[in-house]
Amino acid sequence: MRPGLGLANKAGAAIELLNASGATKILLSMGADALINAGVSGGSQYAKDGSVDLGRVVIDTFAGVVGSIASREVMSTSQGSQTASKLYREAGELSQLRSIKSPLLQNQIQTAQEAIIKAKSYGAGRAAAVGTAVSNAITGLYELGKKSYDKEQKN
Repeated sequence: MRPGLGLANKAGAAIELLNASGATKILLSMGADALINAGVSGGSQYAKDGSVDLGRVVIDTFAGVVGSIASREVMSTSQGSQTASKLYREAGELSQLRSIKSPLLQNQIQTAQEAIIKAKSYGAGRAAAVGTAVSNAITGLYELGKKSYDKEQKN
């Protein structure tokens, strides 16, 4: 094997992943979410308690992934709504003014840029809130179940 060929193969594999189908990208995103959630859960537990409960890591990871899925769905629905379409249409109309080079239009160009940001972020707050609520609900149910189980084990 020639030197550097392994690195080239890995780079090629990475490019193939970037060009992957939508379903593959979603699975890769979920895997990344799971790794991040597991790392945050384990790190937080260790920093707080000096130990890591693997069951809690699994629940936190599951809750985080489900919360992310819910968040993406809300964002997708928001971006596909009539309101988002209207915001994009307005941003597009305002963006047409960029081709005119007049100092008088600078304010309108700034407004166009703000309209594009508004359109792209439409639903983001709601999506984040739903994702957090779903994740917290799953974690809360786990805590209730664990307390009940621990109480039964003591009796």
